[in-house]
Amino acid sequence: MASQNTIQKNALIGELKDVGGTIPILGFMVWWSVKNVDLTQEQFGKHLENAGIDKKYAREHNYRSACIRALHHMEENRIIRKIEEDENKLVYQFTAENLIEKNHEKSLDYEKETVVVIDKDEWSRERDFEKAIIKGKKEIKEQLIKLFNAHKVHYKSSDITRYLQKILKDQGDVISLRPQGSIYFVPSAYQHVITKLSDLIGKIGAGTLESVPMVNVQETRNTLKNAVSIDLESEFKALDSDLTAAVDGDKGVTVTWSGTRINKLKKMLSRMETYKGGGILSDEESGKIEGSLADLQKKILGVRRIDLEVEEKIEKKDKKKDEKPAAEKKEQVQVA
Repeated sequence: MASQNTIQKNALIGELKDVGGTIPILGFMVWWSVKNVDLTQEQFGKHLENAGIDKKYAREHNYRSACIRALHHMEENRIIRKIEEDENKLVYQFTAENLIEKNHEKSLDYEKETVVVIDKDEWSRERDFEKAIIKGKKEIKEQLIKLFNAHKVHYKSSDITRYLQKILKDQGDVISLRPQGSIYFVPSAYQHVITKLSDLIGKIGAGTLESVPMVNVQETRNTLKNAVSIDLESEFKALDSDLTAAVDGDKGVTVTWSGTRINKLKKMLSRMETYKGGGILSDEESGKIEGSLADLQKKILGVRRIDLEVEEKIEKKDKKKDEKPAAEKKEQVQVA
């Protein structure tokens, strides 16, 4: 666990107090191991609160995740496959798999059990999985609903790992030091977050979180520079792809959607400034990143303006449609 004896110089660089004096550090190398977790939403919420972390992270899994977990749970002696999906529905086929023996030879026999249809719109309106399942054999529907309701408020080891990363991102910053993940860099300014997460894992009682100071020397800065560049580039590409998908799609770009993406850009800019101030990114490198982010912001705002123009044209068209019957009716009255 990270020591608390750190004096902060700026958002990145700190000084770690040691027996022989102070050591300049950039932050901490962090990794954790979480195993055999089996928690309810209520239990996870209490552990978060006891570690000084907002229990908002103990939220229900989204319906798709809970549904997939429930379906996996039901796969013993059967095959479950998604056979259709569109904007309105999800369709799964359940096929029983039976081992049979005939003439002293064993073989597998497959028999279609049922097709389960999930209405996405019904789920969006009611948040009731039972109402959302509009087709399927009664006993399979009942089992699926029961498992869905259990899994949506249950947490496994992979869930805890995902929330550890999210909490670090939300309350501080985290950079993966390996392409495969599992080892991360956290700036020294967020040492208190590392301490809270270490406490959280200890209270869950199913793993450990370790951290080692990263000394402010050239070798460390070089390693961190590469990791930061890869991380920011990856985040930029993801946001750019998100924007492209929105432009090509037909759902429209809302004010909320635009605002969320602009806030992401602002956070990326803040992160860039942190690593620039700590001497990890040069003025030239940060300038290029800043220019790319500014261009992306213009694209987001530009798409929103286009979308508003489309909405305005639709509204005018609808208004003309409403005005036409009224004018015709007035003309008929005058003729009479």
